[in-house]
Amino acid sequence: MNRVSTPWNEINAFLLECGSIRDSKEFCTYLMKHLDTFIAYDQARIYFLNDNRKVYDEVLFGVNKRWTKMYFEYYANVGGGRYSPFGRSMRNGKICNLPKAEDRVRDWTNCNNDEFIKDYLRPQGIQYSTGFMLHDIYNSPKATFIIDRLTNVRFSDYELNILNILLPHLENLFKNFYVPIPKNFNLDNVNKNIALLTAREREIAKLLMQGASTNNIGDKLCISTATVYKHISHIHEKLNVSSQQELLIKLMSGNKLNREDVSVCAVMDSERAN
Repeated sequence: MNRVSTPWNEINAFLLECGSIRDSKEFCTYLMKHLDTFIAYDQARIYFLNDNRKVYDEVLFGVNKRWTKMYFEYYANVGGGRYSPFGRSMRNGKICNLPKAEDRVRDWTNCNNDEFIKDYLRPQGIQYSTGFMLHDIYNSPKATFIIDRLTNVRFSDYELNILNILLPHLENLFKNFYVPIPKNFNLDNVNKNIALLTAREREIAKLLMQGASTNNIGDKLCISTATVYKHISHIHEKLNVSSQQELLIKLMSGNKLNREDVSVCAVMDSERAN
């Protein structure tokens, strides 16, 4: 292994900054943008998954969107999904022990020259890839990260060791975007907070608490997604919160949580299934 000492101060500063972020997409974007402080890469992708493990959003770093479109329209399903970035963490619907970073590296230079390699990877110049997932408190994957190298330089043991150090902490921070909610939670019991909202805002707040996505809310209420976001912005302003997590906590403040009567519900920026 490379004998360069582990940069603990930089790791600590990176994790502290990640922990200060209150939006899951912003968290993931910051994470990837600054990960190259420890692990150099040429291009990267983040895919956000809903409860049905379908991609509903993505953030690309140096990747042409046409490649991701091509991938999901065709190559993700080739060979029973053997090139899917989402299949390794789940088995028979249950979470598996994720391999260490060094076991997630793909050396595309020594693979059989099949259709995926020849027509998808080679034109992009991808030679090495690695990645990881972040999960909710159900251990369901919610964000997949893929990083690529276009040069013939392997990911070093030193880099992969740092990734192994970072991942458990990033996983715990990411789970904080999910909060406990009582099974029989009733938003109308929160008299003080709910009274600040208009009838429409109250309607949207209730749907958010039930796990509806912004798209689903728009469809249900026959309004545009932009209008939904506008109402959510007003809700945040009136209740003095800056994220969906804070909103849930604020709305729950008038309800008593019983340990034996708690279930888990994701904050809505993880986008429930349509």
